[in-house]
Amino acid sequence: MIESNYKKVVYLLLGCICLALARGDWPMALPGFLYAYFLLRYTRSKIGFSGGLALFVGIFAAAAVGLQNRNSFFPLPLVIVLTILTTIIIALPFLLDRFFYRRTRGFIQCLIFPALLTSQDFLQSLPVGTGILSSLGLSQLDSTILTQASTLFGVFSVTFAAAFIGALLNWMQDQQWRWEKIRLPVVVAVCLVGMLWMYGDIRIKYKDMGETTRVAGIIARENDLRVDPAQKDRNYWKTKLSSEADVKYVLTRTKKAIDAGAKIIAWSEDYLFIDQKHQEVLLNDLSRMALDHQVYILPAYLLLKDTITTDHLLINKAVMINAKGEAVFHYIKSYPAIGSESMMIDQGNKIIPVTETEYGRIGAVICADMDYPQYIRQASAKKIDLLLVPGFDWKGISPYHTQVASVEAMQNGTALLRVCKNGLSAAYDSIGRRVGQLNDFTSMEDIFISDIPIKRSFTFYGAIGWVFPYVILGLAIGLFAWYLFLRMPKEIMNALNHRKRQKAAENGI
Repeated sequence: MIESNYKKVVYLLLGCICLALARGDWPMALPGFLYAYFLLRYTRSKIGFSGGLALFVGIFAAAAVGLQNRNSFFPLPLVIVLTILTTIIIALPFLLDRFFYRRTRGFIQCLIFPALLTSQDFLQSLPVGTGILSSLGLSQLDSTILTQASTLFGVFSVTFAAAFIGALLNWMQDQQWRWEKIRLPVVVAVCLVGMLWMYGDIRIKYKDMGETTRVAGIIARENDLRVDPAQKDRNYWKTKLSSEADVKYVLTRTKKAIDAGAKIIAWSEDYLFIDQKHQEVLLNDLSRMALDHQVYILPAYLLLKDTITTDHLLINKAVMINAKGEAVFHYIKSYPAIGSESMMIDQGNKIIPVTETEYGRIGAVICADMDYPQYIRQASAKKIDLLLVPGFDWKGISPYHTQVASVEAMQNGTALLRVCKNGLSAAYDSIGRRVGQLNDFTSMEDIFISDIPIKRSFTFYGAIGWVFPYVILGLAIGLFAWYLFLRMPKEIMNALNHRKRQKAAENGI
């Protein structure tokens, strides 16, 4: 592929602009398809060392601009480190594609980049990675219809589709847009996208979820707790505990939600900060309230432990109290947010709890737990009808974080109530349709009321799990194996033979 220097610069600039729009704080659907096309045009041309450096600088700038609000939560040195790591992660599939693209021929060239990028997205989403927040598949959140494809093979299928379209456009341009050469791939791609669109449209418009149940979220209005996360002095933490007035206030708000007809009530994450003595009093008060009014209540709070059994003094937890006034499960956050939170709190057992109710099977996780698809897959295995998710965001990641949670719930076929401090609280049915919302930044209300159908929906993804990303990962591994065991030995032999011929020519043989 030969491109003029002018065109290369244009491709790089357009690619980085689309990258910032596709994988930034507020992802946009169309740039999610186009950024791969432009950057592949650039990286598949002759760019040399200076061109490679320009690629890294461009991606760094795109990541810095696109994620500036999301990263505003972190100190500047950490932001720089995170942006450098993000740059490397984004650039890697393009550089590997450049390597393999020059060694392959035909339509297989359209599959190299999608396989590499999807595999990377998948590996990042694992519990040892950073979660799903940076997945290209989530760039399609604006397109509710296309996002429905995640119910078939998971959000990674959307990643593959977006990357494939960028690679296909590149391949078509390499074929000089000659219809006789590009006809079959184009027809197949258009038919597949058309079928996905029809599937999503039918699923959204024509599936009736039946009767609804009134739910409520109680949202903390105070400023976030300012603490030293490395502090190990228990007396320091005792000075930060919530006051009796704070406890009384949230109980009053919970009762008001019950009076409004709510049958299931959840608090936002870390609504209170209490010690174990006050925890017992709080749960007793809520148990009486639940029993008296025949409701289900999920308080969420930060707990100061009496004794240090781990390196941490704090527990981020939620407790489900049923209509009999029983605490049926105590849940501890399984995936603390990377940074200060992971320094302060214990990690849970990575098991999603569930309880049977007259409204359906109800489970709960907390905030960043929803960023890990492998973990949330338990919602399918346990046939959860409604997932309650206390959350705590900041302006740079809202409403994106709630939208991500809705995709995770949708692809597992469960309804969702996410109650979020400093962000978007929202209720979704199991199809992924939003039935209610309250934005903490634009509303002074601290009680979120919604009527939600609590009924599971069958999803193909829920039945087969991660078959698709495993197949794509196998394809990527196969690509490396093909090169190491078949192509590389030939390249080595050709290089050796070439050197022999050169020496023979120098010796006049």
